[in-house]
Amino acid sequence: MDKAMIIKKMLKKLIPVTWKNPAVNFVFKLMDPVDYVVRFIRGINYLPLFSIRVRSNGFSNQFGGERFLVLGKRIAYLLKTYASVNNKSNVLEIGCGCGRTAFALADELDTGSYTGMDIERVSLESCVKNKYLKDKGFKFDYLDIFNAEYNPQSTNKADEYKFIYKDSSFDNVFLISVFTHMMEKDIKNYIKEISRMLNNGGTCMMSTFLMGVIVKSGV
Repeated sequence: MDKAMIIKKMLKKLIPVTWKNPAVNFVFKLMDPVDYVVRFIRGINYLPLFSIRVRSNGFSNQFGGERFLVLGKRIAYLLKTYASVNNKSNVLEIGCGCGRTAFALADELDTGSYTGMDIERVSLESCVKNKYLKDKGFKFDYLDIFNAEYNPQSTNKADEYKFIYKDSSFDNVFLISVFTHMMEKDIKNYIKEISRMLNNGGTCMMSTFLMGVIVKSGV
């Protein structure tokens, strides 16, 4: 085990590394100016601040923005390859965070459109205010659903939530690391709503864990 990994494990035991910890969040914000300089040199200064990126992406390898970009491009590749996303697609991302995939799709969607939703206001606001995404015509909406960590003040339940979009509004809907945090009844409602919002022949891509019998069956 290398020294960096040992130090990382020690810090996790000593400090609850999370943006909700005031001390840790203060340190993250102190790193913002230096992170911006690095991103400026790399030509990616349009990305969100470091202290914003870590809210939904974790702090590991986030400094400088390259990992943020690479992961976004990887998801965009999967969307194009397996979910039929093309330059004319009208896309909805549920759980967009601070725009990791939105930035990757910015040069992919020509006559199509992108709409992102998230329950965490700070990350969402960074997308709304981002000039790069604004110039692309990307739209972002608040997903007002209760979540103990990200949105504890909401009274709306995930298993009863009705999305604000009309029937057959999108060609593609995708969710990355969303269902992994949800209960079965909540997921069932989301699937029903996604089906309603998708056009005929539309696609949905999601990430989730394979557990129990499914894993044993070799799927």
